[in-house]
Order: sequence, then structure tokens, then C-alpha cells
Amino acid sequence: MAAHTSSVETSLAIHIVEDHNEVLEYIYSDIGKKILPFTGICLVHFDSHPDLLAPQDMPADRVYDKENLFESLSIGDWILPAVYAGHFTSIVWIKPPWSNQIPTGQHMLSVGKHCQCGYLRVHLPIAYYLSEGLYACLDQLENVKTVPLYVLTLDLKEHIDTISDPCITIQKLLEESSACILDVDLDFFSTVNPFKLMFTEEQYEYLSHLYGFELSKANEDDPSEVNESRLCKLSSLLDLWSGKLADKNLIETQIKSLIGQEKNGDIIEADDIHIAGMMTDLPHHVSEQSEIVSLIRKMKTLLACLKESSMPRLVTIARSSNDPYTPQDQVDKIQTAVMDALSSIWTVKMLTYSHYT
Repeated sequence: MAAHTSSVETSLAIHIVEDHNEVLEYIYSDIGKKILPFTGICLVHFDSHPDLLAPQDMPADRVYDKENLFESLSIGDWILPAVYAGHFTSIVWIKPPWSNQIPTGQHMLSVGKHCQCGYLRVHLPIAYYLSEGLYACLDQLENVKTVPLYVLTLDLKEHIDTISDPCITIQKLLEESSACILDVDLDFFSTVNPFKLMFTEEQYEYLSHLYGFELSKANEDDPSEVNESRLCKLSSLLDLWSGKLADKNLIETQIKSLIGQEKNGDIIEADDIHIAGMMTDLPHHVSEQSEIVSLIRKMKTLLACLKESSMPRLVTIARSSNDPYTPQDQVDKIQTAVMDALSSIWTVKMLTYSHYT
């Protein structure tokens, strides 16, 4: 692949993967080849999910050991390690209207190494981080990287011309950045919460109740205490599924009975029940074809308004269909439509696929 040589080059390299965290390998490769700069990268991220968690128990220093880093990451936590390493210096999460994990607007996101445990932790006192027990005060963190996070929504109800404000926001960020990466998860257009499929409706509602989290005005003034309380609750819930605590009712017994059963070729373990409980707030919206077409059109209009000097240096696309967050009967058509949209704006000079089935 040739290095980027002109600020008005209109051809793109596009990498298509299955699992979203795999895109980081292409990004790091291009940084190593000096196709992308080491720092000053703006990530424009179309997705039904923020993917802005931190690995719960990964040493922060592992971000400098890329082979071990890649093995430690999952689809929901691949972005923050690149922030901590200094590569991403601004992030734009563009979400569909059915996603609400992080409030729309601008946030200042700080990522650092926790002084006590040595893990990556985040200073941004919102429910997204507090519910996972990932929050930390700034004075508990070292080597802190602070980046602006913009959360924008493409609303199906709005007219296509009303996306001028997001365009202005992105354009301003890109003008302040050394390079841009455009990242698209195909579940942006239609998404499934696969954890709902593991349980009956009654069981899933009970898990939602057990794991539900709401940051109230009464406790938002002391996020550290909220974070510690949440960690204690999550530990107790894991003990419940592990058999260290007795069942309280029939529903808990029914849910426990799933442990040891086979699901999609894998044996369900206590950790799987726990993870499913923590994921009950994920969006679930299988789109009609008209909704997919509308979002494709709006994405295309938004990207086309960017100046040539701010075009992406790299495009990454995640299919997310094996999970399956992108419905398997829709993913190929969505991928084709996204590629058609990108090809109508820019020339595709390189297209690679990772192995997926």
C-alpha cells in the first residue's frame, strides 16, 4: 500500500472484518507503515454500540505490547487502548436513534492507568462507565489522556438536509486532526441483542431488573462511591450464578439451570449468565428495509459533505454477524449498500477482507 502523499487524494483503503476489535490490527499496521500518524487521529465511528469500554482486568501497559494487546481485546473495548496509547485524540460516535448508551453531545473522556490496580480506567462519571465499575477519579489515574468525545444521532424522522450540524462538528474536528479513520459497524443499520435469545422473556426481564443501573441525582455527586457500590453488586451477582449464594426464587433457579447446557456449540457457564445480565441494556432493533435505506442515504450525505482535505485516511468495516449483532439475513445486503455509498464518494484503491463465514 502506498503512503498517503496528498491532502486531496480521493482514493481509499478499506478493510472489512467480522469481529470489530480486529480493525485495530489494521490501524496499528498502518501506523507502523506511517500511512497513519502516530498521534492526532480522529476516529469517526458509525455503530449501534459505543465500543468505548475498557478491558476490566488488562494492565494498562499492555497497550505497548500489541500482540498481547490484540489477544486481550473484545468487540466492546478496542478503542480506549488506542486512546491511552496516544493514537486517537478525538472520537465521534455516530449512532442510530435506538441507541442511548451515552448521552448525545460533547464529553471530555479521560483514560489512564489506575495507580493501585494498574488497569485502564476512565474518568467520565456517566452511567455507561459506572454501571461497569470502570470509573476512577482523576487523582487515581496516571499517564492520563483526555480526548473530546462527540455523540451524534442520525434520526430517521429528520429530513436528509438536517444533518448539516453533525457535518459541521465533524469537519471542525477533522481540520484540527492529523488524520481521520472512518469506522463503520454494519449493526449501525440494524442490530440484535443476541443475549435476549438465551432466555425466556420472563427470565430476561428478571435479569434486566437484577442488573439494571440508573444514575440518580441523589448519588451522582459521589461517583466513586457509586462505582464501588456497583462493583460490590456485580461481584454478588456473579457469586449467585456460581452457586456461592442460594437462589431467592424460581426464576433464579431456572436461569441457573441453563449453566452446563449447550448454546450455539458452546457450553453455557456462570460467567456467560453474568455477562448476559450486564448486556441487558444493549439496543435491539431489527430494521425494516426502508430504515436501512434511510440510514445509508444519510450516512452518504454526511460523508459527502466533508472536504477532500478531510477525507478518511483509512476505512474499516465490521460485519458483526457471527455474534450476531447484525442480523445474518441482512448483513450482506447492508455491506453491499455501504460499499456502494463509499464508492460513489471516493475511489477504492484497496479492499481487503479478513476471513469470515
